[in-house]
Amino acid sequence: MAKVDFYFDFLSPYSYLATFRLARLRNEFGAELAFHAIELEAAKEAIGNTRPAPHLLPKKLRYLKADLARWASRYNAPLVFPETIAHFDLKAAARLNRGFICAARRGAAEPYMNAAFSSLWASGREPNDAVLKEVAAKAGLDPTELAAGADAPDTIAEYARENQAAQARGVFGVPTFIAGDQLFWGNDRIDFLEEYLRDPNAAVHP
Repeated sequence: MAKVDFYFDFLSPYSYLATFRLARLRNEFGAELAFHAIELEAAKEAIGNTRPAPHLLPKKLRYLKADLARWASRYNAPLVFPETIAHFDLKAAARLNRGFICAARRGAAEPYMNAAFSSLWASGREPNDAVLKEVAAKAGLDPTELAAGADAPDTIAEYARENQAAQARGVFGVPTFIAGDQLFWGNDRIDFLEEYLRDPNAAVHP
């Protein structure tokens, strides 16, 4: 069984869309998935990518919405683009990511991940304290306990280590999948990941 590391940020709609391919990776390719919530902006900054986010560029935003709609249609995935994305509270978004770490400790990584992505991208919600607690409840966890855990020093330290480890492995964006020594960035590159899982001799070494 091949291990595949999946790096995501709940603020990334393409990470959300990539989750619709996870069952296939398991069922058809025997992948053992490991999940990593990281901060997209930190990964970008680590390689000097300081360009404005697409939602701050009107023409690129229009294209982004169309592209997301096309992928959502292909996956039959519900998608509601939050119109207030430019005003998202990034600290609240980081808490949502750190909450994933707490959920994973309690054996609820995927239920939490799916609930968080659904809240932001299937329902168009903003990341905030209320959403964090709702996501915890949907994952079968105590909302107050998880919210406190997301702000605990050990969780903050573990989140920092996750980001540093991701950057050390060459992760510069999300979604990113790593299998063996092969890195696949983007929801639109999962086909290449599947080719590699089908035949590791398809590995590319630039």
